[in-house]
Amino acid sequence: MPIQSIALSQIKEGENIWSFDTEAEDFKTLVANIKQVGLIHPPTVKKDGDTFVLVAGYRRFAAMKKLNIEDADFLVLADNDNAAVVALSENVVRKPMDQWEQYAAFSALAKTTAPEDIDNSGVYQIAELTQEQQVEWIVLSQSARPLKK
Repeated sequence: MPIQSIALSQIKEGENIWSFDTEAEDFKTLVANIKQVGLIHPPTVKKDGDTFVLVAGYRRFAAMKKLNIEDADFLVLADNDNAAVVALSENVVRKPMDQWEQYAAFSALAKTTAPEDIDNSGVYQIAELTQEQQVEWIVLSQSARPLKK
């Protein structure tokens, strides 16, 4: 799927809208993350005449609108791609990181980023870590050898 920069005003929300609460903490965290880090995973659209229809990434799209972002990168489906399959795949075929995957991610982050930059990145809020867990991950990520599973 090619990536294309598209004005948000050119995108219509599709029929398969899953409801979500724009006042919920997880949505607010997504908005803060996009504001701090940028859009990492572009939403998916399908061409519809002169405009586009949003296929997947409704929360990211809503977050960008909340941030008054005018244009962004989107994955554009080919005409023969099944939008319903893509939408379902994106929303069903995923899993949260387990403890060991989080350890590996924080370890890599600690090796390449100063602690004060990690604090300012919002990563702890994104991962929803308590202060105690933050300290634990910093200590674990700086250890010389990984823990056994």
